[in-house]
Amino acid sequence: MARKTVLLFAIFMMAFYTFVSIAMSEEEKPSVRQPAVAGAFYPDMPDVLTATVRGYLRQVTILPEIKNPRVLIVPHAGYIYSGPVAAYGFKLIEGLKFDTVILIGSSHSSTYPGVSVYNRGSFMTPLGEVAVDQVMANEIIKGNDRFFFYEPAHRTEHSLEVELPFLQVVLKDFKIVPILMGTDDYLTCEQLAGAIQKATAGRNVLIVVSTDLSHYHDYDTAVAMDTKTVEEITKLDPKALYTFINNAKGEACGYAGVVSALILAKLECWDTAAVLKCANSGDTVGDKSRVVGYAAITIYKKEAGK
Repeated sequence: MARKTVLLFAIFMMAFYTFVSIAMSEEEKPSVRQPAVAGAFYPDMPDVLTATVRGYLRQVTILPEIKNPRVLIVPHAGYIYSGPVAAYGFKLIEGLKFDTVILIGSSHSSTYPGVSVYNRGSFMTPLGEVAVDQVMANEIIKGNDRFFFYEPAHRTEHSLEVELPFLQVVLKDFKIVPILMGTDDYLTCEQLAGAIQKATAGRNVLIVVSTDLSHYHDYDTAVAMDTKTVEEITKLDPKALYTFINNAKGEACGYAGVVSALILAKLECWDTAAVLKCANSGDTVGDKSRVVGYAAITIYKKEAGK
């Protein structure tokens, strides 16, 4: 029975990678990924969307003086729930210049053995198109057969899409590399961090990790759990965070992306984390019976003497 199970798994893996190889070997025509959650997670009218994002940004009060943020960890729920928290992260980078923004999230609707890197065309939002940095995306894919473009994972996924209007309001002239993790084992996180480091050498790049925290606990339980999770993230110890989440001591739906970012931070010697804002849906919409937790966190290299 065990031998039969192994054989069936091997056949599945061969079939999956054959499908991916065929899809990737086809002529790559420019494609525009259409918005999947406009009008649901955020407004679908350009003027209303811009006003909504700017309204959240205006509500941001005090931020630390950080001139070189390298990673943002921000939530991805509907804007009425998580927008006031996400704004703290995006306000920090307003007016800065980045060549490319790498967006990392976890797939909510697809499972697949590896990482899907969007390597063509552009993403559309009500505020216009954002081009994919195809060269960087292909550099990340290169050399690892578990990194590929798997279009179904991106088709309806909201976790990366909802970050784009914020980026379009606070930045200009940037490209993106959208990445969705279908596997959350530690080795995959290590491989992704290493591939990103290699592909971004000498480039001015921002990493945006999309994750919510605890889901559907009462308010006090959520606050206690999320406080511990945020503390673990800010220790910048990827293995400790991975163990913490997998031992069910904390929750974060995009934790594999966070772990990958922490590994990258170690590789790049980004040695400081700052919590910009923590809250949950009970704070933003008022119902405290079953809430979802959110945090905005940045990682950067502390300047000498500060």
